[in-house]
Amino acid sequence: MKKQFLPILLGSDANVYGMARSFHEEYGVISVSVGKKRTAKYIESSESKIVFSDNCEGIQNTEVFLKKMLEIYRKHHQNYEKLILIPCGDLYARLIIQNQKFLSKYFYTSTLSENQRVSLEDKDKFYKTCEKYGLDYPKTMIINFESRENYVLDIDFPVMLKAADSISYSNINFPGKKKAYKIDNSKQLEIAIYEIYSSEYRGDLIIQEYIPGDDSYSYVLNTYSNRKGKVKMMSLGHVLLQNPFPTEIGNYVTIMADHDKAIYEKMKKFLESFGYVGYANIDMKYDYRDKKYKLFEINVRQGRSSYYVTGAGLNLSRFIVEDLVLNKDSEPVYNENEWLWHSIPKIVLMRKINKKWKSKVENLILKMKCGGTIFYKKDMSFKRFLVVMRLKATEYRNFTKYYKKNK
Repeated sequence: MKKQFLPILLGSDANVYGMARSFHEEYGVISVSVGKKRTAKYIESSESKIVFSDNCEGIQNTEVFLKKMLEIYRKHHQNYEKLILIPCGDLYARLIIQNQKFLSKYFYTSTLSENQRVSLEDKDKFYKTCEKYGLDYPKTMIINFESRENYVLDIDFPVMLKAADSISYSNINFPGKKKAYKIDNSKQLEIAIYEIYSSEYRGDLIIQEYIPGDDSYSYVLNTYSNRKGKVKMMSLGHVLLQNPFPTEIGNYVTIMADHDKAIYEKMKKFLESFGYVGYANIDMKYDYRDKKYKLFEINVRQGRSSYYVTGAGLNLSRFIVEDLVLNKDSEPVYNENEWLWHSIPKIVLMRKINKKWKSKVENLILKMKCGGTIFYKKDMSFKRFLVVMRLKATEYRNFTKYYKKNK
């Protein structure tokens, strides 16, 4: 007899493990992950019994990707009624969306159209989308390789500088590379642009108004919309600390589950008007000057720290299973539970977070309403324990080394 479904998770980072853990907690199923071959021995899903890695060299190439997907289908379809395909990174979301007509013959997916993806991922189009739907965002200008020396900056310093094409940028390495740059003057901006364009990167660059405030002014909103474009889950996260490691600036290391009815209503209206389908991961920062949440980007998949949603009581896997497997049209749920997600030791985060939030965080820790993604007791062999400890030690070392440098 066939089993009901098998999650196929595309990627190989903490996002994959968080989704695999969510599926295992809710349904007791073991997932399959498919991503790029990684030379590192210690990755988040190493030595795991809840996710089987079937990685592939060159999977970023469309032809290789489709060939691998057919291989996965032939390997598993006789044992499962439905194979659910879930992207856990921008590259994989793009591959699924651009090939969904072919993939839909073999897999169940919950995705946008290509036009919708472009209108969110193409930064120039994204800000026009924000204008159209009345979403607030920081003052922004975009430059390209041709205009790198003759643009006119009309934004006051400090500003943020980052690559518009995150997928291409992530595949390029050069000395001093950062995921995002905080720039204090024109000379720093000139040098940063020169360094980026001296590499192989030829995509656009975004120069953006810096929203004042430390990490604790940042927020993330995770959502799920079903195939009919109806929002079924929203969970707000209050970011308390971000990763200071140069190539991971902007990735979160501490999130406190939160809620805000006004944000839920505003973003629900947008998502349903837009016709959004699937998971969304929305990054924003609260601007205390005008009391508005300013959007930075909308990722068309869940994020690597999105396990905070499951930890707070809204299991991420449940919504896609109800949609694609059970055809269940449940009432939407909006998180109001308190829970603390962290990937660095509690003793470290307590020393680094804004003093304003210390008592609340201490209270959550005392009540045992806290946890991380990769430490899962039901998936903890001796070898797995060593993997987890090594990953945590690396993140702790990087965090403590670079935190002072960037502050």
